Amino acid sequence: MTDGIETEVEGLTPAAARMRRYRRRRRDKFRCLTLELHEAEIDFLVYKGLLPREIRNDVTAIQNALYSLLDQALI
Repeated sequence: MTDGIETEVEGLTPAAARMRRYRRRRRDKFRCLTLELHEAEIDFLVYKGLLPREIRNDVTAIQNALYSLLDQALI
């Protein structure tokens, strides 16, 4: 899996690719977290207009809605 920032080097093992992404995130001051959300929290994202109801089960859409919520809260 590539994140679009750099293409994977041919012959790179999956473990080496993960480590490369991990080191790049650390260098760029990012942290990767696993986050559990309650249905009520997803409902809140829909209520706030950050997440369309029809895609409330799409993980990427939920992630983007959370980014938007953080942007609003931190700016």
